[in-house]
Amino acid sequence: MNNGSSPSLETELPARLALLQAAVEGKLDGLPCPRCQHSCVSVWFTHPAQDLYRTWFVCAQCGFEMRAQNAGRPAHYSAARDRTAPAPAPEPA
Repeated sequence: MNNGSSPSLETELPARLALLQAAVEGKLDGLPCPRCQHSCVSVWFTHPAQDLYRTWFVCAQCGFEMRAQNAGRPAHYSAARDRTAPAPAPEPA
């Protein structure tokens, strides 16, 4: 019987939780990747709506990505780390 849990997700869970804790503590670069184990994970943010923030964890080595949806503005959010796509400019009338 399949309970929907991936064995890799189960083994990665402690490392994923550690990434979340690191971001809360303001550690935003050189974090250990749950997949490849290299210290290549960086934290980025998106801000797609007025009160909506997301935190992204991206590994430069293996392409691992993880997203967390925040309850408010993350403590270490900065415009320099915001990867929200800019809204397209309105076309002239």
